[in-house]
Amino acid sequence: STRYVRKVRWHGHGWPPGVAQIGNVISWLDEAFEFIAHKEVHIAPQLCALCDDEPSKMHFGRGAQVGLLVALRHRKLGRVVVVVTTHLTSNFMEPVCQIAQAEVVMLAAAEFAKEHGPNAAVVLGADLNSIPGSGVYSLLTAGTLAADHPHLRIIAESVELPSFGDDHGGGGAALSQPLHLSSAYATVLGHEPLFTNFTGPPSPFVGTLDYLMCNGELHATHALLLPSEDTCREDGFLPSARFPSDHLPLLAHFSFSSGADDGAAAPMVTVPEEGSGSVGSPSSLPASAVWAAQIEAAPLEDSSPAKRSRGADGPSVAPAEGAGGEQRGRGRGGGSK
Repeated sequence: STRYVRKVRWHGHGWPPGVAQIGNVISWLDEAFEFIAHKEVHIAPQLCALCDDEPSKMHFGRGAQVGLLVALRHRKLGRVVVVVTTHLTSNFMEPVCQIAQAEVVMLAAAEFAKEHGPNAAVVLGADLNSIPGSGVYSLLTAGTLAADHPHLRIIAESVELPSFGDDHGGGGAALSQPLHLSSAYATVLGHEPLFTNFTGPPSPFVGTLDYLMCNGELHATHALLLPSEDTCREDGFLPSARFPSDHLPLLAHFSFSSGADDGAAAPMVTVPEEGSGSVGSPSSLPASAVWAAQIEAAPLEDSSPAKRSRGADGPSVAPAEGAGGEQRGRGRGGGSK
């Protein structure tokens, strides 16, 4: 099944008829998960409501970004998983706008997860349009962002970051959000991918903007290696005939941190054979692999033993962009700037 939310501007309108409708989608396997509830997060209207003056409302209300939250119950174990996705603005020159959008989504996700029990697992699959080490990345992974962080600096005159309440800061104070997330790729590989976005002229960029993250109720055990730079350069840049988006799909496998049996999969990387384009079926996973979804994976180049020596055999399957990512019109999931 699927839940979809289109992007909406601060005045409540999207794009006019005839223009591609853009939004976010989360999909899941009905045989594995029971749908409980979903919530749409219209970021710009919420930021406008928090701002005290018109210049700040106009500044932080410019984007049409949205967030989408879906609560699911694992049919076999009864555990609740809250899936979160968003696509933040690509306003790289003013990262404070990205931070404000991320804060709105994270606070909504934390409240939504709380409604579904103290032990709700949370998975985020998102195009954050922010590199590792950025203010957005630090806020999501550390749960806090110091008031003097350079990415909280506001360039525009007469504009102030809105306050998000006494418990969460903003308005000149340090920011915080209660969901302390860990990156699936950083957990399994020890670092984020070298890049998830690979674009050419007129705006060339090679770097990581897309992430899979989870809270402490889940643990990432597998991650799929992405294509090498040489492979991506075969057609110059992305999108290409081989990779239909300028963003690469991410794939990970999570296990619940508590209640898993002793047969839990060890951290590892599984690389499909060249040309396979697939990473297998959830049915072949260990019994402890209790939350899984699949997206299409590109054939990979690097299958060296050094990259495959971190655990027992098994496919990598998990929520990702596409199981919680960006969708344009009738196209497949995959982030886009």
